[in-house]
Amino acid sequence: MKKLLTILLTIGFILIGSLSVVNAVPLLNIVPNDPSDPVPDVLPLGAAHDVPETAGKAGWYDANLEAQENVSLTYEFLGFEAGWTNAFLVDSERAFQNKPFGGDSASSIGDKFYSTASAGNLLDFAFEILEGGNAGMVVANGANVHPTNVLLSNGYGHPNFFLGYTDDSRQSVYITLDDGGGTHWNVDPDDDNHDDLAIKVTAAPVPEPATLLLFGTGIVGLAGFGRKKYLKK
Repeated sequence: MKKLLTILLTIGFILIGSLSVVNAVPLLNIVPNDPSDPVPDVLPLGAAHDVPETAGKAGWYDANLEAQENVSLTYEFLGFEAGWTNAFLVDSERAFQNKPFGGDSASSIGDKFYSTASAGNLLDFAFEILEGGNAGMVVANGANVHPTNVLLSNGYGHPNFFLGYTDDSRQSVYITLDDGGGTHWNVDPDDDNHDDLAIKVTAAPVPEPATLLLFGTGIVGLAGFGRKKYLKK
């Protein structure tokens, strides 16, 4: 009986894994604010780039990120290069921050935060500048701006983020912040590298309830059939 259950569980894990293969379609969609500009930009390197994984990646400024399907999301902290203190919010909750702030410790590379998103909806995330020249400012998904925006009140750039797919599968996206620091009246190319806070988000499909019900019913049926054979012996 134990052997039969082991086989059934193994089959179950294989079937669950196959759901991801069957649904290996683009799950995340980068939506430029200017639809007439379909050609991606390249994330500039600047004088130094402290998050090598994102350096030189193709993607879009002035764009936002939406889910193509119902998905579970894993956000991962990749690192930062910033004099200011910045945070990354998911579902209005502070998921990561680059430096200690308000009694909370700094995030470590590889830290993860989990969420979900529904098909056709924007992912619920934002960057918040906690300390520095733009302290108190927030840039949220759905309200991203172009990096050329300059704040007349203080001469700093408006916080903004860059989006780029990690590969052609479009299951995972880099989200990288420019907190607006640097000399933006006379643009500072050494600071224009969007690595003030770098995040990677990876999506996984959420199976439809009907699929899970069918799968569960099948496993229960197989288990019952196996038990019946066992009892006959």
